[in-house]
Amino acid sequence: QKLHQMANCKHPVVVRRENEASFDADGEEGIANESAFSSFVAGTAGGLVSSLLTHPLDVVITRMQAQMHPSQAQKYRNTGSELFFIANQEGLRGLFSGVIPGLLGSMTAWGVYFVAYNHLRALLQHGFHDHDASTSKHQLSPVSNVACAVAAGCVSTVATQPIWLIKTRLQLQQRSCSQYKGMIHCSVDIFRTEGIYGLFR
Repeated sequence: QKLHQMANCKHPVVVRRENEASFDADGEEGIANESAFSSFVAGTAGGLVSSLLTHPLDVVITRMQAQMHPSQAQKYRNTGSELFFIANQEGLRGLFSGVIPGLLGSMTAWGVYFVAYNHLRALLQHGFHDHDASTSKHQLSPVSNVACAVAAGCVSTVATQPIWLIKTRLQLQQRSCSQYKGMIHCSVDIFRTEGIYGLFR
């Protein structure tokens, strides 16, 4: 009976190592979750600031690209003249038309991109090794990093495509002939008249 009890008892060193392994696994999972959250926060904050600062230029670019007739092309000779024209005719509201979907789109796009990119890199780093902390990571090649970036970009683009479409529609409408009252009205109208495919043009 004593031999049986001794056989069932684990050596203190073995127990300590098992506890350390369990602690390391929990610690790595916590770090991974914290890293994903930090990446999302950093991406959304960066997207918010950059989109807010450059939105008037985005409005100008969108309207210049939408010009089709030569008479319209002469209307806006350059970026500066179009900025002045929009500010004079439509005020600050015209320069920031579509700013809500623009901010939402940038924050979502960068947040999703960083989370997807870091997650894909982690999968490649850990996917071909065991869970031992000393051997679970390896240096990714430039091709692998590029592949992760491309895949993360695809995920981000698909996730935010309806937002960019709504932003463009709001930027193209002028104050004198506004078709949409806002982001929600625009999205509902597109879905009602063009269906779900209209949001992914």
